[in-house]
Amino acid sequence: MRSLLLVCLTLSFLACGGKASFSSNEPEWMDTPPELCAVGNTKIRSTPGNARKFAVGAARDELARQLEVKVGNMMKSYLNEGGTMDGDFSEQKLLDVSKQVSKQSISGSRREAKYVSTFNGISEMNTLVCLKPGALSDALDKMKQLGAKARKALKQRADEADAELSKELANY
Repeated sequence: MRSLLLVCLTLSFLACGGKASFSSNEPEWMDTPPELCAVGNTKIRSTPGNARKFAVGAARDELARQLEVKVGNMMKSYLNEGGTMDGDFSEQKLLDVSKQVSKQSISGSRREAKYVSTFNGISEMNTLVCLKPGALSDALDKMKQLGAKARKALKQRADEADAELSKELANY
């Protein structure tokens, strides 16, 4: 009984603690990513390269959800009460369903940082991916194989996309 009480007290102290962190040396960006950035993570299973790809994908997914997400939800509650000669009866059923969908084209995002954490012998790849408005436009300016007309058209579309993104972010 005494050991059960000790375990309960320990767990309650841990649950009420400040920053929920497995490591005191993890980077600040893991808990509070900078603006226009997102964190993705995945367990390192086969190779660090594969884990990095999946973590970057998860971060881009989170970034897309920051830019736009449509949420649909439904809550159903069913209650039936009645009585018979043998006594009263009551039954209740609750159902809560939520769905989030994001469809976003993210141009100019890149991995800014990575951090490998290990907890209980399990390694996890954490990546910080940031959206860099204007990065695509700058890259197009530096391309040599495009003709001037094609470069100008692509740059104009990239600038329009950046302007649209900035407008959406301002209204978000």
